[in-house]
Amino acid sequence: MLFEKVAEAIIRLSQKTSFRGVGGYSHAALSRQGVTSAFPQAEREASQFDAFFRLFETPGLANDFAGKMVLDLGSGYGGKTVEYVRTCRAREAHGIEPFENMVTFSEAYARKVGVTNCHFRICAHTEIPYDDCFFDAVVSHDVLEHVADPRATTGEIHRVLKPGGRAYIVFPPYHGLFSHHLDYITTIPGLHLLFPPETLIAAVNAILSSSQGERFGTFVQPAPRWSHNGKRKCLPSLNGLTGTEFRDMLGRFNVLYLSQKPHLSGRRKRLAWAWLFLAFKTAA
Repeated sequence: MLFEKVAEAIIRLSQKTSFRGVGGYSHAALSRQGVTSAFPQAEREASQFDAFFRLFETPGLANDFAGKMVLDLGSGYGGKTVEYVRTCRAREAHGIEPFENMVTFSEAYARKVGVTNCHFRICAHTEIPYDDCFFDAVVSHDVLEHVADPRATTGEIHRVLKPGGRAYIVFPPYHGLFSHHLDYITTIPGLHLLFPPETLIAAVNAILSSSQGERFGTFVQPAPRWSHNGKRKCLPSLNGLTGTEFRDMLGRFNVLYLSQKPHLSGRRKRLAWAWLFLAFKTAA
């Protein structure tokens, strides 16, 4: 209980600093921030889509998609998926998400901007709903840390890629300073390294359920869960994937580029760590 109070006090104090929470990502939360667009998430994703390619040290990487069949694994609200067609000139882009409302918004957004060769499906990421060797490229940006079984997901990525196809993956490892995904309430680095997940979530929920909780734009959080391999307890929505564990999952790929590097992200130019992965699928 003492540690919960300490964690809660730290998070509350952060609201008076540049590490204060940035609020939720729902329509309601963004409306409270003064955003009036019908597709605020998709438009934000579209405006930031090229940040993904800038993480790699390969000039002109976005040009690789021209004329290709592209899968966006974890497509969010469809903003980046649409840009793979509009800006990168992909022949088709397919986005998959586990939440029906996000797929619905993505489809509506694509219609709104007049893109007809962009398609979306519901998928839990453990079984990608496409045939073997269907895609020339698979993109996944800040998604692999959320899937229930990252080994199964990387296996599915390999399965749906054509021989010689490429996977482009970026994700924050669980032990990175800014990998706690608590930005809606605080951006203090390393909190999940200082406090056990149960302690941290109890502190977060104490704030979310208080009279000040509504302004953070999110619901009370579920209990922490075990990591994908049962080795550690993790904060909600995260699978605890580390960089070393990720590297061990890549045996079937011909790895072209694999790097753990700091990069600047967010409006406060925060320093974060991410694993960057670019690989050919090996020939069948």
